[in-house]
Amino acid sequence: MFAPTAPLGRAIRLPLRLIPRGAMLPVLSGPNRGRRWIVGAGTHGCWLGRYERQEIGWFLAQLRPEDVVWDIGAHAGYFTLACASRCREVVACEALPANLANLRRHVTMNRLSNVRIVGAAIADSHGGAVAFGGSGSSYQNRIGAEGESVPVESIDHLVATGHTPPSIVKMDVEGAESRVLQGAADTIARHRPRLLVAVHGEEQETACRSFFEERGYAVEMLNIATLWAIPADDPQSAPDQT
Repeated sequence: MFAPTAPLGRAIRLPLRLIPRGAMLPVLSGPNRGRRWIVGAGTHGCWLGRYERQEIGWFLAQLRPEDVVWDIGAHAGYFTLACASRCREVVACEALPANLANLRRHVTMNRLSNVRIVGAAIADSHGGAVAFGGSGSSYQNRIGAEGESVPVESIDHLVATGHTPPSIVKMDVEGAESRVLQGAADTIARHRPRLLVAVHGEEQETACRSFFEERGYAVEMLNIATLWAIPADDPQSAPDQT
């Protein structure tokens, strides 16, 4: 692939810059092909169908029709949209207001009746608010960084107050992984979901591994920064990584 800063790479990408932000386009390929996407809600790879294609394809292969997917750190909903037609229900959690607005629009414009949206940062407590921000990229915001004040929730509290418990979780929370897991300890003990966790740094990887292993989970490193955790007695506990 051509580097974005190379002359030829810039020339290839120039027409993409002419597409106005906010335009609604059909996704051209990949797992969301035919869905509608807002230009500027994510990278151009989202509506071109190239965004994290291998990772999403692997995750979708793990889904069962009866699954309830929790998308923690849903951004504008690319994973949510891909999962919605392949499982019973999706609970999409996003804290950043701009991403949340796009997530809601994507769910509405694609008429996804089986998606529930939680507009909050997911952590180990509920109620009140936390600072939430980051580097300026809509993909790299985290709890505790300078930014906007957003509501905070825990998975355990959301389940206790009426949300359907997860059977499978995708989590990308920019360093708050262990806090999210602590706030889901009861749900994980009771419902034994499978979890795909993007880990940010060795400290988080160690904390997440310990959390899962103490609860009878088998843990695999799918790549340099992604854990797949599944109850040790689940038939899928040895994932196919081919």
